[in-house]
Amino acid sequence: MPERLEQSMKLIGIYSSFLILFCSIAHQREGAQDSCSHRCGEELVNCSCQRACKSLGICCSDYSEFCLQISPSSGSLMGGKDFEILNVTFNASSVVSCRFKQEIETSGYVAEDGRAHCISPLLYESGLIPLEISRDGGLTFPHSATWLSVHHSKVSAAEKSTLVNATKWQYYGTPNTGGNLTVTWMHQTFPARCINIEVWGYQETGESYSENWMAEWKYLYTLGKEEPNSGTFTFIPVPAKADYNTWDIGALRISPSNYSDGQSNVPSIWSPVHALAWHLEEDFRKHSAAWATAKCLEWDRREEKLPDFLEEIMDCPCTLAQARADTGRFHTDYGCDIEKGSVCTYHPGAVHCVRAIQASPQYASGQQCCYDSTGTQILTRDSIGGSTPDRGHDWGSPPFKKPPRVPGFSHWLYDVISFYYCCLWSDNCQFYLKHRPSSDCRTYKPPRVASAFGDPHFLTFDGANITFKGQGEYTLLESSLTTLRVQGRTQPARPLNGLFLYSTADQNITVMFSSGAGMELRGRGGFLSLTVLLPVEFHNHTQGLLGVMNDNPRDEYTFKNGTTMSSDASPLQLFEFGADWVVKNETSLFTYDTQFLLNNFFYVAKHNSAFIPVFSPYEDPADLLVKEMTLLCDSDPFCKFDVLTTRSLKVGNSTRVSHQNHKWLVESLQPVVCCGWLDHPTTGKKEGTNYLLASTIRFSCNQGYRLAGSEERTCQLTGVWSGDTTSCLPGTDNNQAVLFGCIFGILGFVILVLLIFLLCRKQKRQNNWNQKLNQNPGVSTTSEQELVQLQRIESL
Repeated sequence: MPERLEQSMKLIGIYSSFLILFCSIAHQREGAQDSCSHRCGEELVNCSCQRACKSLGICCSDYSEFCLQISPSSGSLMGGKDFEILNVTFNASSVVSCRFKQEIETSGYVAEDGRAHCISPLLYESGLIPLEISRDGGLTFPHSATWLSVHHSKVSAAEKSTLVNATKWQYYGTPNTGGNLTVTWMHQTFPARCINIEVWGYQETGESYSENWMAEWKYLYTLGKEEPNSGTFTFIPVPAKADYNTWDIGALRISPSNYSDGQSNVPSIWSPVHALAWHLEEDFRKHSAAWATAKCLEWDRREEKLPDFLEEIMDCPCTLAQARADTGRFHTDYGCDIEKGSVCTYHPGAVHCVRAIQASPQYASGQQCCYDSTGTQILTRDSIGGSTPDRGHDWGSPPFKKPPRVPGFSHWLYDVISFYYCCLWSDNCQFYLKHRPSSDCRTYKPPRVASAFGDPHFLTFDGANITFKGQGEYTLLESSLTTLRVQGRTQPARPLNGLFLYSTADQNITVMFSSGAGMELRGRGGFLSLTVLLPVEFHNHTQGLLGVMNDNPRDEYTFKNGTTMSSDASPLQLFEFGADWVVKNETSLFTYDTQFLLNNFFYVAKHNSAFIPVFSPYEDPADLLVKEMTLLCDSDPFCKFDVLTTRSLKVGNSTRVSHQNHKWLVESLQPVVCCGWLDHPTTGKKEGTNYLLASTIRFSCNQGYRLAGSEERTCQLTGVWSGDTTSCLPGTDNNQAVLFGCIFGILGFVILVLLIFLLCRKQKRQNNWNQKLNQNPGVSTTSEQELVQLQRIESL
């Protein structure tokens, strides 16, 4: 019998393991060449050129010579970053040349300390860029490294200049906006005493969506020549020369003044990309609204000729809760973030917006979704604060470089500057919203959630749970739909006697995949929780400790061979199920870069069969900890389990919070019925902008029109609106009919009373006349003609 150990374990490796948790490393063993020249990152026959080789002592003899370490290893895609090579010394006669992605070659230099330096070039893409170094002026490039090109808005403050009062820069020349403009930067960036400040413009030329569609950053002119490197520059803008004053998107470049104007690939820092209102032609300053209107109408005509990208972008989440929870497919829009006070300048009425992570497949377009304080989606058909999709995704899209896939800049050209034309510099926003209408959520399907946390507890996609405390490396998730695999490593945790998801720091890491899958790692109090979100396309395509995602809890415990175990299996049977998902060396995603990892996870069995944990810890009523545990955990079984196992309330609290987060995600991502947007009738109004289940929209007509169809319509469970289509037809409405009825009724009554009065009066006079005739018989001799005349007189 194996020894029964009352000990818990932890799932470790948020850094070394996690960084490669989702990516396989190719082990290529071809040929017998044992040099790292041109082969960095590979494992050779007798030695290795991989980064882990140093800690294992298996590097090829020339590894340090050819596989370079650089610092810093990243910078803005705008270029201008000076970085040095750390592990190779060059001599003064070396002619250093740096080649990026085997395409862009820049000149380097050797500093007094013998270290070579390169300047990153202006790139039109983000991500990892292969870098090669030559010491013979570009004849050969045997040395290699990797450069990380970063979206221009995501670099640190030290790597870019700041436009003081950026709004003023972008409204300069419009009514009531003028005066000085100021740009600042960290003067320590350059050792130079003087700097130049240049204006660069961005454009895309050629036929849209064709092979000759090209992106271009172009030097326009120098704004400040040989200015002191004081960290600040103030000037009064004047319209640029005619050749440049129609460029309306661009940035400032600050570089040492010993370089010539517009010279490429020199040390520099850039301002944010912005609307160049401050340098536009004189006509803009005289009649900015008219100038912008003409630009808006021109943009409108161009948009009419471009393909419709709206059909291929995904629908928005229906609620704010869904939008914030679906982190595999949507990320916070930094211009409207509820966590930062909901300063939503371009979306009045919104408290939070999100953007789709992935660009659409054909047109590389992006999606945006905005929500109000009630969590309801705001649509542009109802409000100018509604979300607007993008022809160019802000993050760009592989293969980058060509429009509209250039990170940031294509988005500015097609979606941002047009907003300035139509909505900010003039009052023509209807043209912009016509081409950028909000998407509703009728086809949105929320992802499914599975989690792992604590000592570890696994909550599956279909709602089952397993507490598996094996010691080794295990498959949490693998999918037959894609190459996605998630593996976890556990080992005894001391002094807590726990098996935990462990983190060395409090931090959150989110990993997003093109399939729409998302992974979240949350560090809290030194403990780690893992959340996996999968879109519905993964239905029936998952297995592992996180279960089969198919809405059938009965097959959650499916072994590798496809057999299943009962959902009411005993803890020991569940332990055997978990052990079945042990990882093999040949399929492991982990790196074994220390002797400890080799001895404990590579050279030994992946699952320690000698370790049998406690499945049901004893709860002693006399234990003082139990009372505190009850107050902390309430009815949470995982919190209680971990407190009893580890004797730590801190661990129990971390588990409790993680479990609450999982339950919040599951609740937030419940499907919501949407019936779609309803328009107000022509010449009428509607009340209500919520189009989800049980919401009611009410309609009314303007004066002079009557309502036909349903006065109110309610969103039904079937996703269809109740009632009939509403319209307003010419004619009087009910209120008018009632009003006119009252008026004519009163008039009729008055006329009737008047007629009765006149008849009574006439009858009275006739009686008086007859009485006179009876009293004066001589009157009867009066002629008939005279009698008639007297009667007429009486009647008056």
